[in-house]
Amino acid sequence: MSKTVWMISLALIVVIIGAVALKLDPPDRRNEAAGLVMVGARIDAPFIMVNQFGKRVSDQDFPGKYRLMFFGFTYCPAVCPTEMQKIAEVLQQLGPQADRIVPLFVTLDPQRDGPDVLKSYLEQFDKRIIGLVGPLRDIEKLAAAYKVYFRKVGEGPDYTIDHSAFIYLVSPQNDLVGIYRTDQTADDILKDLQNRLKP
Repeated sequence: MSKTVWMISLALIVVIIGAVALKLDPPDRRNEAAGLVMVGARIDAPFIMVNQFGKRVSDQDFPGKYRLMFFGFTYCPAVCPTEMQKIAEVLQQLGPQADRIVPLFVTLDPQRDGPDVLKSYLEQFDKRIIGLVGPLRDIEKLAAAYKVYFRKVGEGPDYTIDHSAFIYLVSPQNDLVGIYRTDQTADDILKDLQNRLKP
């Protein structure tokens, strides 16, 4: 067997093994959006929704502040509470600097996550976190601006929501300046924010 044929055969074996591995161990959809939305991109995503107190909230309500955004749902069993706990820890550790940040939790499950449900859920983490809910079409539009993947899985009252799970940092100028993955810790996020919030 010539060297060229041997190398081609080896390359094919690697490709086949990789394809089988992907089939057996599909990529984690929580991190699927990586590379789809670019840090530095302008986020043109005006919104008008309702918070956990039933009050109207729009993207114009936070002038001069960074927005720390997460898209999830209150019935999420693991990843959402983990990420929300990270945000709560970051807010606590930031001290007075936290006043320059607006933490937002956008529900992907408006069917179940009404204002009262959001209020009870977010109180477990930090009362400064603002929950947002609105018509599904408005949520889909906002999620699309951040390239958030989500879809309903199952029928009946026990359905779930499959979704990507990034924490997004948006500057006061509406530029996406940070994307934090699920494998990054609260300390990782804290250090990045402290650098950005330096006088």
